[in-house]
Amino acid sequence: MNDPIRTAVAEIFNRELFTDDLFAVDREYDDGDELVADLGLDSTRFAIGIVACQDEFGVPLDREEFMRCTTFGDVVRLVRAATGGAPAPAVTKGERR
Repeated sequence: MNDPIRTAVAEIFNRELFTDDLFAVDREYDDGDELVADLGLDSTRFAIGIVACQDEFGVPLDREEFMRCTTFGDVVRLVRAATGGAPAPAVTKGERR
C-alpha cells in the first residue's frame, strides 16, 4: 500500500535526521523501528525532526507528543493526526520548504 504520509516522513528522516557526510541516506523504515534504540535519535535529532515535520507538512506538532514517540510508526501516526491524513504537497527533489 502506498502511504504518502509515511513516505514523506521517511524522506524527512533520510534528508534531515540521517545524513552521511552531508548527503542524505536512502534507508527504509519499519513502523516498529525504535527511534532511540534502533535509529539512534538523540535530543538534537528529535528537535530537528519536529521542526522538519512541521515545515514539511505545514502544521504545528505538539513538542511533548513528538518527544513521547518511541517508534517510527508513532511519528507517522502523530503527523497523520495533525494533518488529518493529508499528505504534504509534492516538492521538487532537493527543494526545501
